[in-house]
Amino acid sequence: MSVLLRKSLNILIVDDEPQNLAQVKELLAPRQDVLFLARSGEQALKILRKTPIDVVISDWVLPGLSGIELMQQLRSSDFSGPLLIFTGSMLDAEHLQQAFNAGANDYLRKPLNHVEFNARLDKSLELYARQAELAAFSASQQKLMSLMSQQLGTEILRLSQIQELEGPGQNPSPLQLQRQESVAAMRSRFQNLMAWSRYRFALTRIEAHRFEVRQLFKSLESHFAEQAWRLRLKGGTGVQLLGNPDLLLRVLQQLVDNALRYSSGTVTLQCSSRAELLSIEVLDEGELSEGQLERLGSEQDNGLGLSICHDLLALLGTRLQARKRRQGGSNFYFELPAG
Repeated sequence: MSVLLRKSLNILIVDDEPQNLAQVKELLAPRQDVLFLARSGEQALKILRKTPIDVVISDWVLPGLSGIELMQQLRSSDFSGPLLIFTGSMLDAEHLQQAFNAGANDYLRKPLNHVEFNARLDKSLELYARQAELAAFSASQQKLMSLMSQQLGTEILRLSQIQELEGPGQNPSPLQLQRQESVAAMRSRFQNLMAWSRYRFALTRIEAHRFEVRQLFKSLESHFAEQAWRLRLKGGTGVQLLGNPDLLLRVLQQLVDNALRYSSGTVTLQCSSRAELLSIEVLDEGELSEGQLERLGSEQDNGLGLSICHDLLALLGTRLQARKRRQGGSNFYFELPAG
C-alpha cells in the first residue's frame, strides 16, 4: 500500500542531540505519525531490525556509525523508503553529492525551518509513493508483455520455419518475397517491443533525490563534445530539483540529439524559473508542421525518440510541448516544480 494512503507512518529520527530530537518531535506532532527515536546509527539499525519503518531522517554527524554510513547500509539492505539527512555545515555541492550517492533522497538544513521541513518531507513521500505505484504497475505490465511476446515469438518462429521449408529458390515469387519482408518486419518489431519493455521496466528502479540542474548540463556538454560548437547551454546554476536526474538527463539527451540531427544551425538548451516552476527549453532552427505539432509524441510520426521523452516526462509528472519560433525553428519545452 502506498505510504500516502496509510493513516500514519512509522518515522525513525536519528540524532545524538536530545534538543534536536525534541524539535523534530514538535515539528512532526501535527502529522499524527508514529515516531521512533535513536541516538546513534547502531541504535537505529536495532530498531529497523525489529520494526517496519517507512521513513528515516538522520543527522549527518553521529557517534560511531555516521549518518552517511547508516544510509549506505540501509540502501544495501532491503530498505526502500525515503531517506533524509540533517546537515548544518555540509551544504556544498561535494558533500551533498556524497549524501545522494549514499542513498539520501533529500537533505534538511539546520537550524530546522517548519515550512521547509514539512515541504521536503511531503515531497519525498509523494515521489516515493509514485515510484512504488509505478513499479507495481510496470511489474503487471511486464508480466502481460511476457505472455504476449511468448505467443508472438512462437508465431514468428512458425512463419520462419515455413520459409525455410520452401527454400530460398533462384526466382522467388512476388508472394514469397512479400512473405519474407513481412516476417523480417515482424521480427524487427518484436525485437523493438522487447527492448522497449525491458527499458520501461528498468526505469521504475531509478531512485529520486535532490540534484542541481547544472550537473545535468555538464553531462550534456561531455556527451555532445564533438558538436559543442553548435550547442549553447544557458542557466541551471544553483537551480535544484527533487526527482530522478537519470530520467531527466535521458530526456534532455534525446531532445538535444533530435535538434542537432534535424536542424543545421545552433541548438540552445536553457533553464529558467518563474514563480514555483522551472522551465526547460530546447530551441533549434528546424521547422515543425502543424500536423507534427498535433501528433507530437506519436511514435509512428515522430520516431521512438520523442515517444520515449513523453513517457519519461510522464514519470516526472509533466509533459512535453512544442511550438514554432517566430524567428524560425522549433521550441520543445516542459515545466517542473522548482526546488
